[in-house]
Formats: sequence, structure tokens, C-alpha cells
Amino acid sequence: MQDPEAVFMTCFGDFVFSGRHTIALDISHAFLYNKKEEGQVVPSADCPLKRKEGAALSDAIQPDAQALLQCAESLFPIAVMCLGTKISGREAVTEAIAAAMRSAPDAIPEAALAHLIRICQTRTPEPPDPDMIPDVLLPVMKLPSGSRRDLTLWLCGISDAKAAAACGHTVEEQQHKTEKALRQLTFSQGGTAPQKDILTAAVSQLQWTASDTEAFTQSIAEAAAARTTEQAQTNVREIVQTQKPNKKTGRSVSVPLWTIIAGFCCLICLFAAVLFLMLNRKPQSAALPQNTESADPPQQQLDALPSDYLTLDAVQQIAADSVQAAAPVFLSTKLKTDAEPPIYTVTLQDGGQQSELQIEAVSGKLLASDTFPAEMQFSIENWKPVSEMRQAALDCANLRQALILKEKRDMEGNSGCYKYELLGEDGRIYSVQLEAETGALIKYTVDDPPAAAPPGNILPEEAAIRQALKRAGDLKTDEVIVTKVKLDENVYLIAFTLDDGTQYLIELDAQTGMSNTVDVHPVSADTTHAAGLLAARDTALEKAGLRNTADVTFTKAKIDRSSGAYVYELDFETADYEYEVILNTETCEILKYHAFVK
Repeated sequence: MQDPEAVFMTCFGDFVFSGRHTIALDISHAFLYNKKEEGQVVPSADCPLKRKEGAALSDAIQPDAQALLQCAESLFPIAVMCLGTKISGREAVTEAIAAAMRSAPDAIPEAALAHLIRICQTRTPEPPDPDMIPDVLLPVMKLPSGSRRDLTLWLCGISDAKAAAACGHTVEEQQHKTEKALRQLTFSQGGTAPQKDILTAAVSQLQWTASDTEAFTQSIAEAAAARTTEQAQTNVREIVQTQKPNKKTGRSVSVPLWTIIAGFCCLICLFAAVLFLMLNRKPQSAALPQNTESADPPQQQLDALPSDYLTLDAVQQIAADSVQAAAPVFLSTKLKTDAEPPIYTVTLQDGGQQSELQIEAVSGKLLASDTFPAEMQFSIENWKPVSEMRQAALDCANLRQALILKEKRDMEGNSGCYKYELLGEDGRIYSVQLEAETGALIKYTVDDPPAAAPPGNILPEEAAIRQALKRAGDLKTDEVIVTKVKLDENVYLIAFTLDDGTQYLIELDAQTGMSNTVDVHPVSADTTHAAGLLAARDTALEKAGLRNTADVTFTKAKIDRSSGAYVYELDFETADYEYEVILNTETCEILKYHAFVK
């Protein structure tokens, strides 16, 4: 007699991917088996997973999955252009489609494009393989990552609307970014960039092959199978056990119903006992009721420094309950440890009312409360959640745990920000300011930095610059213009400007490379149509006849306003000359050029 489990696994040993679904192994066994004779089990002729011996996995893909292959083929050139090689491109496409199947099964092509864009933004491109990438595309792949992406989407025939949706821009912004990328390509090629049809034809040579299809199919099937393998194996055993005859009686083994009910009741009692013990062991501050209707629900305190003070979550919950706030938005929570007794001051808004409260920091006793009409209503709909920003503040300060002395929502111009003061284990106070919608670091300072170490083991300038760029978000040297590197006793002062005009000033410990302060100055000008500071730099150096940038030191790189228009201002010098160049931000036309002998 054939073993039913062996027959089942022979028929279902391989997962066959069909459209958006992996056919599970717990399908009714009545559909899978036919009993030809008593005690004999064979696969049903209608078994949907049965396939011919030696057939390739891709041959088993159903018509629904052909749409996924077409999606992969259309995304493949984009991934290769953004990441540099065909292997990394195929891996990114596979991950993007798998993510789209989970998040948006009814709109996979659009979701997969958005996922692919995010994947490409978080990975460092590999050097392009000259044997696989047409020569005409190599200048495109040398552009900054954002410009390379925008130009690639345009060359691959992605409409402005779809590209804008995938990148999170408006259609107008996407069009401007594509035009900017074209200008950068033109400048990098000395004003003679290849025509679009030539570039498009070259992109079409990045073809999806049969081996890519096989690898893609296998990867998708394995990803789907991994989520169901454990449960499927359990279901297989259950089905087989009910099919196997009892060796002694020839009948199926059954379990009395009362036994199942009794076991279930025991599990419930055990769970209730464990839950009761856990609740009674919690501190009072952690057992405060949660307001599920709050617009700003209390978040879990992340890596708090051990202390006798209530956590921010606990004191904010006390404040919300005290004023019976239905949907509180906490504007400021400050811990004053120098007060007697130590207190928290909490400011919150609820509807059109604003409340200010004082709460004892250890006991949670309400000391004072005042409610009045709010002068300005805060809208935090697009702001990042508090829990994420608290962790970001700890990460910016390189702290494993800290006591949060201040958490404040504030407005800087037209954009919101989070401001934190953290007390570290070393006794120093770290101030961190983060942009509210993106989480980008705006400002970072450390009070009472450690005393200067004795001379010796000073970092070289190149290493200090790398540390500063890493602190600003893992930037590369070819993505910025360094305008200042100064060693003052045991501190490096490093200034640099990004392609969009954003300026950074970072203070580093000259021995450890740890940052003491980070000042960020975003550009206030409208740079939608700007060619970029890097393109302006290349134009200025070409005008000066300087090809070896290693001999050039920049002292200024910024966007400024002159005669009612925005311009690029660049100052740089060599061993013998000093240069001042002003260029148009949109065309990089040189408006002023002076060279002085030192």
C-alpha cells in the first residue's frame, strides 16, 4: 500500500506560484486523493499542482503570473541603471515585486515601481560593468543618484504622472527634475549630450533574459513558500494522520470531544493566571489607562536611562486624563530636575483649547493646571510619530539610552520640527533638532564637551572629512563641495555644501572623530529649475582651465540673490591664483569671472 504522506509530498513537494497566490498545502484531502480500492491512495487526476517530471518551474506559472513577469521586464532597465549591474538590478526588481504583492496586490505594477525607487535610494550603486552596459549610457550612470533615477524613468518611457507618484513628487516637480538631469548630462558631456532616441535604444539593450525569468520565478516562489512552509507541513501531517488506518483496528484514530474541551479550558486558565501575575508586577506608572481616541497616542519610551522619574508617556497620559482631553496633541514636555520637588511641565492642545500643567515628576501628582483658547492650531497629520523621532534623536547623539529632559514640537518658518534635550550616561546634555515630516537632522549640539586630549593621534584631514560626511547621512566626497577644513587645537571645523545648496558646518573631535555640533542651513531659494552646484562647479573649473581638482581648494559654494535673481557664488584657489565666479542657477551661464594672482 502506498504511503499517503509520500504521495502527498510527491504531488505537492514543490510550491507552484500562481498569480498573487501560493497554493497552500492544506487543501481538502478529498480533492487531492481518489480511493481506487480500499486502503489504496493515489493522486487525483484533477490535482492542480501536479506537473510533468523535469518541467521547469517557470513552465508552471499560470497566466496571472505572466503579468508579473512583464512587470519585472519593464522595471529591470530602471534597476540596472540605478544600481549599476544586472545582478543587483534583478535582485532589486524581485524584492520590489514581492513587496508590492504584500502591500498592494490589486495594483502591483504601480506599487512595485514605488518600492523599486525606495530600494534604489537606500543602496549604494555598484560600478557599471562596461561589458554589459552600452558605452552611451555610462555618462548617465555617472550622474548623481537622484538625477540618474529621474533621467532613467524618462528614458524607460515612464509617464511623468507615474514617475511622480512613485517618487513622491508632483507632476510639475518631476518634470523639472527630469529637465535638471538633462542639463547636468549636457554639461558633463561638454554641451553635446546624446539624443533621447539614442539613449532609449541603448536602454532597450538591457534585456531581461530567460535565466532572469528562472531566477525571478524561483525567488518569488521561495519567498511565498517560506511564509507557509511551517504551517503547511503541520497541515500535511494532520491530513495524513486522519487518512492512515489504525494498525490494530483498521479504523481512524479519534479523540473524545470532552478531552479537547478540557484541554482548551486548562489553557485559558493558565493564560489568565500568567496575565494576572504580569499585571500585578507592573509599576503604577506603566499601568495607567490608555486613551485610544487620542490624536497623539502615548508612545513607548525607548531606551530610557534608569531613574525614579515617570516616563514621558506616563506623565503625558496623566496630563491628558487631568484635562479630559479627547484627542491631545502634546506641544512640549519638560523635566525640571532642579525644582523642589522635580516636576514635569506639559503643554498640550485639544481641539481649540490649550492646557499647561505641572506634574510632580516622581509621584505623578497634579500640582497646577490652566486651560485657555489656543492662539494657533497645530496640524501634525504629516509629522513622523513621536516614537520614531525619539529613537532618531538617540541615534543622532550616538546614545544607547538617555533621560529625555525635553520633547517639543515647534515651527521653524513654514516647516515643523521636533526638539529634544537628552541627558546621557556620561552626564552631558545633547540637543537634537529634527525636521518633523522627513526626520532630517537640522541641528545637533553637546553641552560641556569633554576636555581636549593631549596632542597626538590626530585624524588626518581626509579621515575627518569622511567622518563629517558620514555624520551628515553617509554622503560621498563627489556629492558635496568642501569649503572649509580647519584644525583648532583638538577640534576640526568642516564645512561643505550639497548640490541643492544646503550647507553643513560640523565640529568633530580631532582624535575620536565624534561630532560635537552639527549645523544645517537649508537653502531658502526655489531650486526647482536649478542645474545644481556640482554642475556649476564643473563649469567654473573648465572656464579656469583646471582639470586636476586635487590642486583646487574651495572657500565658498552657495546660492545667493543678485539683482533680483538667484545665482551660484563660487570662490576657489590654487597655489598661484584665486578665483571668484558667479553663475546663473538655471543655465550655469557665467555672469562674473575674476582671477587674481596671489
